[in-house]
Amino acid sequence: MSKFYLTITILGESGVGKTSFADKVAHDTQYHRYAPTISPASAHMSLQVDGDLYELNFDDISLTPIRVREPGFANAIINTAVRKSYAVVLLYDITSEESYRQVTEFGWQYLWDLRDSGDESRTGDYEEENQSETRKFGCVLVGNKVDLVQGDNSDKREVPKDLAEEWASMVGVEAFEVDRFDRNVLEDVLKALIRNTNWAKRRDEEDNEVVRDRQKAKEENAEKPEEQKRISRFPALKRLKVVLTSTKSKSQRAK
Repeated sequence: MSKFYLTITILGESGVGKTSFADKVAHDTQYHRYAPTISPASAHMSLQVDGDLYELNFDDISLTPIRVREPGFANAIINTAVRKSYAVVLLYDITSEESYRQVTEFGWQYLWDLRDSGDESRTGDYEEENQSETRKFGCVLVGNKVDLVQGDNSDKREVPKDLAEEWASMVGVEAFEVDRFDRNVLEDVLKALIRNTNWAKRRDEEDNEVVRDRQKAKEENAEKPEEQKRISRFPALKRLKVVLTSTKSKSQRAK
């Protein structure tokens, strides 16, 4: 059995239950620790997935101060933590349409902006210039507080389940709904996230290998004499040179 270490970032608006989510899955309790989180705060657990053991740390990060640019908020620290994360839970409150809209619009764009190493005008919004090769990341969309809309309280739901599932399908992630009391469902969420993260890592490695191969070819080409560069850039020129050389040889033999 192989062991892997993975930090999971739980990203969502203030009040959607990020700390509660992390504590329930890690400690099987509500609010094992609590303080309104605007910076990474970690819980920890172990989980077996597909024959491998994963040591998981959870950083729950509030999207609200990032979005409203709260004075004194440590953007650089948060941006670095989020940008380096390979696994992200986008968490919203199913009784708050606003929390869903913000995490699927601003939150999703924020994640990709931090990873976009090729467009400084976008990454500049988050004061990040030095980007890693990491682009893709594992992700799940999770609607929290299902227990609040059960029975006679069904009218409190503001986010239809099929709406969230449609968005998740569109961007290529899985969607879940959870309550604060069912730990089994929370583990299903984490297993889906880990599998999606492993897929993202494989795709990143493949993409980075292609980039490295192209860079290597570019460097090798830069070392060639100028004539060889022209020939390698224009295959037709190479064929013409072969024909001319062959014709010249035949002409010399004829003499």
